[in-house]
Amino acid sequence: MAKIRAKAGGQLLANDLLNRVQGNRPVSLIGFSLGARLLFTALEELARCKALGIIDHAVLMGSAFSADEKQWEKVRQVVAGRLINVYSEYD
Repeated sequence: MAKIRAKAGGQLLANDLLNRVQGNRPVSLIGFSLGARLLFTALEELARCKALGIIDHAVLMGSAFSADEKQWEKVRQVVAGRLINVYSEYD
């Protein structure tokens, strides 16, 4: 249930960012656990829409998901600054 809600929340966040609810300034995103999953979904959606220049930096900590190299490459294109994946092999 939490994974489904994180995906839906990520899509809503991407929609709000695309509609520039935050104004015309870039934003930094920071998420932990399912919040990181939500942010990754939002970044994937922004990449699908080719929305560049909205995200300045993104930090994903203790991510509750796994992604392949192609997914990371797509998401990386949307983030203008640093995309940081903070994880531990013991998580």
